[in-house]
Amino acid sequence: MSRVSELRMGETVVVLAKSETSLQAVEVRAKAGGIEMVWAKSGDPTDTWLSFARQCELVTTGGIPKKRPSKRAVALCVESIGVAFQEFTIPAVGSQETEAMVRMQAETRLPLPIEQMDIAWRTRPGTAGQCSVILAAARKGLLQSVADQLHQINPTEMVLEAEALVALWKHLCPRQAMDPVLIDVTSRRTLICNVAEGSLVHATVMDVGWADVEPSLRPRDEQEQEGQSPEALSPFELFVQDLREILSGYGSEAGARPVYVSTDTPEQMNLLAESLDAQGLSVAPLQPDQERLVTHSESDTLDLIFEYRLALGAALACLDSDTQRLRLFDRYCAAPAQDAKRRRSITTGVAAVVALLAMAIMLAGLYGIDVVKAQRLEELTQGADLRQILQEKAHQKEIARRRLNVPALLQEMGAAEGSGIVLDSLHFKEGQAIKVEGRADQEKQLHTFQEGLLGQRGIDKVILTRSSFNKKTKKFEFTLTFHYKTFTLKSAKS
Repeated sequence: MSRVSELRMGETVVVLAKSETSLQAVEVRAKAGGIEMVWAKSGDPTDTWLSFARQCELVTTGGIPKKRPSKRAVALCVESIGVAFQEFTIPAVGSQETEAMVRMQAETRLPLPIEQMDIAWRTRPGTAGQCSVILAAARKGLLQSVADQLHQINPTEMVLEAEALVALWKHLCPRQAMDPVLIDVTSRRTLICNVAEGSLVHATVMDVGWADVEPSLRPRDEQEQEGQSPEALSPFELFVQDLREILSGYGSEAGARPVYVSTDTPEQMNLLAESLDAQGLSVAPLQPDQERLVTHSESDTLDLIFEYRLALGAALACLDSDTQRLRLFDRYCAAPAQDAKRRRSITTGVAAVVALLAMAIMLAGLYGIDVVKAQRLEELTQGADLRQILQEKAHQKEIARRRLNVPALLQEMGAAEGSGIVLDSLHFKEGQAIKVEGRADQEKQLHTFQEGLLGQRGIDKVILTRSSFNKKTKKFEFTLTFHYKTFTLKSAKS
């Protein structure tokens, strides 16, 4: 569990967020011994972001971003609707090969061509030479429309509300168990977050919220007076059915994992937790530690936490020293103002001096390298180890020649891959046939993929070793093996 010491001390962030009832802003600072909410402000939800930013004194009346202190960032918390999450495994390889594998998997799993999607991903260690990939994706037009509204505010970060909820639990709820499922309910939506190793791994959004289920939490006679049939499933019972199915997918059925719920007020949260628990779902209220948060408001601290929970969580996510957050929005954000100022502060004269100095150092370095090389060459030619050195060099070249070029292989496999094919894993070992496991919507697509592999240069002996129809997923699961250039030849081991 993360502690306040894992936040970047002395730094401040202002976060803008939009709830269903108001625009919100908070300024949060991490300091020794706690987290400070410097101020919090709410605005009319019909206001524009720019108008609200003026109220928060982030921009001038002319719409120009105000000068920011060096350790004060501005961020935006954005909803998770429209963001798809995927989790899959790939072989644990180098960063370049991993990126190629992730993009190939994204192309087969996402509903739109990858050129039309923004993606962000991170990896988690796995077993048996595999690693787990957490992928988040959204249509580019969706995120661009958000960024276009905020270009005058110039935010340096954008945070998914799903990751904001995880950060709130991580930093303000230290007594609650690790790796829970978090449920956040607003008036019109429900957000469910699956957490593993302190980080978000998946999120689901339901378009039903407190306003939809609250009437059916009242006594049955009151519901009948409003004309609701006592035999029909109430909105709350339908809500529980959907929630139970999602929790089962997250491995949280029958209390197998802790589940915590949060809402706009502590009273709503406690009522909802009790009602869900009565339906057989083991759910507890989210319990922030009020002592961790310093405020300058006369309002109750717990009320403030729940009212501004997503804005506050987004601020904590920005201040967290963890670099594993899914930064889906980075390309829409401005560089920190202090970095731009620092770049502008180098005058032409100073730049010229730096360039001359760099050239002098480079020339001196090259001369020194040449002298050392000449001395070393003379030592080698006069010594008895020259033949051994040359042999080792030749051996290194041979190893490099035989090493599997994973990006090139993935590119060839992608060219052979048709629609309806999802690759789950790739196993390779020098001197052995490469094994691919995956799924196909139809058996015909599987055979098309097999034929496509045979048509790729360097790939041969493509054998379908397993094919079976999974009635639960309604997919054809398969295993293919094939040989690739000289990598799979047994002589490659020698």
